[in-house]
Amino acid sequence: TDPTDTITMDSLTIREPPKCPCCSNPWQAATSDFFAKLCQECEEKPSTAKDMGKGAGLSRDNMDFDVHPRDNFFQYSNGKWMENNPIPSGYPSWNSFMALRLKSQEDCKTILNELEEKLKGGGSVSDEEKKVALFYGSAMDEGAIETAGIQPMSPLLELCAKAASCKDDEGAFATCL
Repeated sequence: TDPTDTITMDSLTIREPPKCPCCSNPWQAATSDFFAKLCQECEEKPSTAKDMGKGAGLSRDNMDFDVHPRDNFFQYSNGKWMENNPIPSGYPSWNSFMALRLKSQEDCKTILNELEEKLKGGGSVSDEEKKVALFYGSAMDEGAIETAGIQPMSPLLELCAKAASCKDDEGAFATCL
């Protein structure tokens, strides 16, 4: 904010009224600038290219100004985003949370693969990193999983069978397990 727009007295800060009609809207003030300012007159312009992506809330870049909001408000407010983010095959729907989830999964996979390569290459890894890499490697080793079959689960299956055989006798059921 411009220092000339703010008056500070002890712990009380008073802001001068906004310079445009969209920003003087009480709902705009109540949402703490979360929503896009439609006029963009009061928005601070980024000083560098590094600052371009900063900020929270809705972006005018995602709005389709070719559609009148009265005719189709959803298309007006989300049209460009939908155009730039088509639903990928294999997904029933697509939104920014799904994109974030997919990116997070890809990042985790990259980190785990790098950690596994570091471990195989003899690089220095902590005990925790080693455990994570070995766990991930064992989960991804489909050949070993298919070869083992259900054998690793046999103790649990035997316990389930034992519990099922004692189900009619309550006293025996407690001692079975």
